[in-house]
Amino acid sequence: MSLEGYRERVRRLARARDGEPIYNGSLDHAAIIVEEMFSHATRDVSILTGELNARVYGPDEVVEAARLFLADSETRVRVMLEEKNNEAAGRHPFRHAFADHPHVEFRYVPPQIQETYKFHFMVMDDDSYRFEQDKNQPAAIAAFGDPDGAGSMRHVFGMIWDKSEKL
Repeated sequence: MSLEGYRERVRRLARARDGEPIYNGSLDHAAIIVEEMFSHATRDVSILTGELNARVYGPDEVVEAARLFLADSETRVRVMLEEKNNEAAGRHPFRHAFADHPHVEFRYVPPQIQETYKFHFMVMDDDSYRFEQDKNQPAAIAAFGDPDGAGSMRHVFGMIWDKSEKL
């Protein structure tokens, strides 16, 4: 399937929000899913990631979708990073765009907490997610409209968030 075909399928699933899973096998796929999550979110987006890969979170389309999402004062984004590299933060398109945004918070997950899990994920509102079972690979499963799966990830996110440090 072409990238444009993949984008259309993800967009259709995001609109339907019926819980149908979609496989994410590359960084390009990940960027499409992240963009659509920001485009279809209504309240909040929570991200647990290594370094906020610039190929996934840095494309103009992703940053713009996040900017439009955050235009509503009732929305928020929380990001937990496993890499603290504050020097590179100013050059990262996503971190640069939202470093001082009042509804975006970045935190660092200490190494002793990182050792307790092997995954990364992104949760949108209370019913959608992108889940990487192996945080060293871009392969993931995403679903729009799966409140049970999203609820479990939201719970885990909250536990890790409480043990993370403000950046």
